[in-house]
Amino acid sequence: MHDGRSHVVRVPDLSVIRCTNPKCRPEHPHDTIILEDDALARISIETYCQLGLLSPQDIRAGPERLGLTQQELAELPRLGGNSLSRWECGAVYQSRSLDTLLRIVFNLPKCLEFLRRGSAGVQRGGSEVGRQDEVRTARSR
Repeated sequence: MHDGRSHVVRVPDLSVIRCTNPKCRPEHPHDTIILEDDALARISIETYCQLGLLSPQDIRAGPERLGLTQQELAELPRLGGNSLSRWECGAVYQSRSLDTLLRIVFNLPKCLEFLRRGSAGVQRGGSEVGRQDEVRTARSR
């Protein structure tokens, strides 16, 4: 389940171990499948690829490339709690909209500057839109 929808993720040539113990009576037939760490890693990688999301490695590399700490990056778009940390370790998938925002921030330095200005304006109690309107009003006089 991602962004409120179910998805089928296909992983070609995935090796799994199936329990063949006749005394094994799982609640669900798929509970007889045992996944090793490398299989779980392949499933995770394929899920990010097939959903079109940045991988946890991409999310960790982005702030480093920009010279930002995890906390600085999280504050710019006003992410709550430990969202960024959970995405970086692969505990949860980021929404498509926040994935798009991360891609914009990582690849367009002007957007990073804009978010920094907006973040500073909110801390002072103003808004980026309000300041732009004030500038336009002052110019039109």
